[in-house]
Amino acid sequence: MFAHELQLWFDLHSLFSSLAQAKVSNESEAGLSAANGNTKTQTYNLRQSNVWEYFEHQIQFKGRFLNSFAGGSETARYLSLGLRYEMKLSENFSVFAGETLERDK
Repeated sequence: MFAHELQLWFDLHSLFSSLAQAKVSNESEAGLSAANGNTKTQTYNLRQSNVWEYFEHQIQFKGRFLNSFAGGSETARYLSLGLRYEMKLSENFSVFAGETLERDK
């Protein structure tokens, strides 16, 4: 029993040590715009982007939301969510698979 627990510990230690070499990047944005004049307008904007790279593998997540109002009525609504996996095969070639969902008013 002890040998199995020790092997599991070494496997987990190896996994987390190699994951520590992964590159992770993050970009976030939030915005608010309001104007008063002949018509009162408001716009809200959110954006998120994450990239995780591990040797020749890359996973990307992107999301965006925009909502706009003018004169008390909603004039725009946009939502986008995307996930992409990419694997580098050589210096000049790579393959990817991804899915993006979009909604627009």
